[in-house]
Amino acid sequence: GYAQGETLDAYWQSQLLIAKGNYPRALLIMEVSVRLFEKNPMPWGEITSNCLLAQLLRKLGRDPSLPAQRVHALLDRLSASLLEAPLRPEWDQFAARVLSSLEADDI
Repeated sequence: GYAQGETLDAYWQSQLLIAKGNYPRALLIMEVSVRLFEKNPMPWGEITSNCLLAQLLRKLGRDPSLPAQRVHALLDRLSASLLEAPLRPEWDQFAARVLSSLEADDI
C-alpha cells in the first residue's frame, strides 16, 4: 500500500541532498520518491517529484524526457477534469509555471 511517511522521507532526503549539492545521490532518492508517489491517489506529490527528477537529470546531463512526459500527462488529466470550472484561468497559470519549471536551469 501507500506509505505516506516513507514517501515524504524520500522526498525531503532528496531535497536536503540537492541543497548540499549532492545531485547524484539526490537523483537516486528522488527516483524512489517518484515511485512511491505513483501509489498516492493524489497527483500533487508525483507532479512535484517528477519535476525535480527532470531537473536533476538535466543538471547531471541526462535525458529528462520521461519524468517531463509524466508531468505533462498528469497535468493534462487534471486539466481535462476541470472542463470550464471558474478556476480555469488560475489552473492554466499554475500548469504553465509547472511546465516552465521543467526547463529551469537551477534546482
